[in-house]
Amino acid sequence: ITITRNSCNNDLTVPILSWKEEENKRIAAENIKLKAEGKDTIPLYEILVNYPESATFTAGEYSTSFIIDVSILPVGKVFTDELMIVDTTVTNVNVSNTRSKITLQKVYTWVPIGTGQYMDFFFMGAPIDVEILKADGFNRYRVMNPYPKDVISAGVPAGWYAGGQISYFDFNINEDGTIRWDGELKSGAVNASIGDNAYIWGYYPLDYHSSQTKEAALCKTLEDGQIIQMYIAWLIENSTSWYGYNAAYINMPNSTIDFDAWLAE
Repeated sequence: ITITRNSCNNDLTVPILSWKEEENKRIAAENIKLKAEGKDTIPLYEILVNYPESATFTAGEYSTSFIIDVSILPVGKVFTDELMIVDTTVTNVNVSNTRSKITLQKVYTWVPIGTGQYMDFFFMGAPIDVEILKADGFNRYRVMNPYPKDVISAGVPAGWYAGGQISYFDFNINEDGTIRWDGELKSGAVNASIGDNAYIWGYYPLDYHSSQTKEAALCKTLEDGQIIQMYIAWLIENSTSWYGYNAAYINMPNSTIDFDAWLAE
C-alpha cells in the first residue's frame, strides 16, 4: 500500500493501525467486565494478516509504501479491514484520506497437468477431452470447458440450449478420498417446456440438501485416484422440479485406464 505526505523536509515514521485490531482491544476490555458480571462475552474479530507497526518516509520522499503479510490468510478467503493512518499530513494515495478500507484475498496458482476425459451421463453419449489444472501445493483441481456448446446442444432436445454454461469447475480431493466441487454446474441447457429461465444446473449433494450424506459419500476417487466419481443432483432452476441424480466421471491425465472400456463395464 502506498501513502503520501504533504512535506518532504524531514524523516517521518507514522504508525499504521488496524480498525479490527483496535476494536479487539476495546472488546477484550469489555469482556473482562462481562465475565465479572457473569454475562456472555463478545467475539473478537479474526485477524488473518500481519500488519507492519509503522511506515517510514526519508527526507526528500513524498511517498512510501508498506507490505501487509498475508501468509496466514487461507487461499480463497476474503479478509476486510480498515487501516488508520494517525498522522493527518499523510494520506493513502488511492483514496486521499487517513482511513481506508482494504479487501485482501490470496488466489491459487494453477498449473496445467495435462488432458483428461470427462463423461457426464446426463448429457453426453461419449467422453470428451478436457484440460485439467492443479492448484500448486493443494489437492485442488480445475476441469476446463466441461460442457461445450456442441456437446450440450446435441445432448438436449432442440431449442433447449440457452448458453451461459460454466467455463470450468473446481474440485478438492479430501484425505479420505472423497471429493467436493464448488458451486453450481451450469450446463447451458434450459428446460424450454417449462420456461426460458428453467435452467438445468447440477449440485453437489450436500449443496442440494444437507440430508444427502449417502449421496455425498459417492463423490470420491476410484481406481487409486485415476478416476473421479461425481454424483450430481440435477435441478431445474426457478421451478420445483428436478431430474434426480446422475453420475459423471473424470479420467485424470495420469490415468492408465482405458476409459471407454471402463465406462462400459
